[in-house]
Amino acid sequence: MTAAERRPFVVGISPDVVAGAVDDPLYRLREDLKGEGIDVVPMPADWPERIEPSVERYHAVVVMRETVTAATLDANPALRHICRWGSGADAIDLGACSARGVAVSATYGSAASVAGAAMTLILSLAYRLPEKQRLIAAGRWTKRRTFPGRGLRGRTVSILGMGRIGTEVARLLAPFGVRLLGVAGRGDQAAAQRLGVELVTFETMMRKADYAVVSCALNPATRHLVDQSALRMLKPSAYIINVSRGEVIDQEALCDALAEGAVAGAGLDVFEEEPLPASHRLVGFDQVILTPHSLGHTEDAMRANHAAAVVQLERAARWQAPGDVINEDALRHYRWNAESPR
Repeated sequence: MTAAERRPFVVGISPDVVAGAVDDPLYRLREDLKGEGIDVVPMPADWPERIEPSVERYHAVVVMRETVTAATLDANPALRHICRWGSGADAIDLGACSARGVAVSATYGSAASVAGAAMTLILSLAYRLPEKQRLIAAGRWTKRRTFPGRGLRGRTVSILGMGRIGTEVARLLAPFGVRLLGVAGRGDQAAAQRLGVELVTFETMMRKADYAVVSCALNPATRHLVDQSALRMLKPSAYIINVSRGEVIDQEALCDALAEGAVAGAGLDVFEEEPLPASHRLVGFDQVILTPHSLGHTEDAMRANHAAAVVQLERAARWQAPGDVINEDALRHYRWNAESPR
């Protein structure tokens, strides 16, 4: 069967990918992939729950935070590639995908911007930006020396998770003269050490930190890893920053630690419950910076994610491994062993 005789390779793009984009990803993907026999179409917001036969036409989908279950996959038998726009596949049933030969890739285009977001939170806390901004709003200029910052030189920054984001945070911190501690998986240890990161245990990381940065993936082992016990390991003068997933930190335990002065403050871009209710306890702390899971949402990140998605979708349409596949065992499924008709 020639390429001309084949049905188009249909890519569905979720509303989350389109929302808040710098430019229209749907239009740009259509333009960049139109010569490859690929049709890019919008998906309904409730796509993961739909089981009508019409959704069986998707060969690949581009998603952000949608939950993809075994039932979703069974309702979409033509699906063979899920392109995760950004990073983190905690909402996707990877085991079910692998069993059905559905490769899940990530574009990882947000890593540099999320690392920059972590740096923004670290520096804002170090120089006590929230308190000083409130002085202006309250007309209390004469109290400007009430909240001295501490700076970073000579301080210890601990990084939980030395993947793409964690290593970029370490690289950005290098000129500030900090001591870097890290907790890394086996595959990330060499890169961390090349950046001068001292690899330690989780307990040592927490006890030594002046700034503890959470940048690890969410999985069963990391869910509530930073719990009440872990938070009590921090020095009362320490700050905690989270740019990964809200569920890594026990949010209620963090509120208790902040209220009791067991932790100096926090910078959070992610939360256990999103959107975070305006009435949540976290909102009431002066020493906490909260942003709505968007601090790493930049023009650069959008363009990097787009470029990676184009490459991955082109490869998947040719029955080639998309690249940056999270569940590599899916590629050993018979569906990927030989080119198959669409």
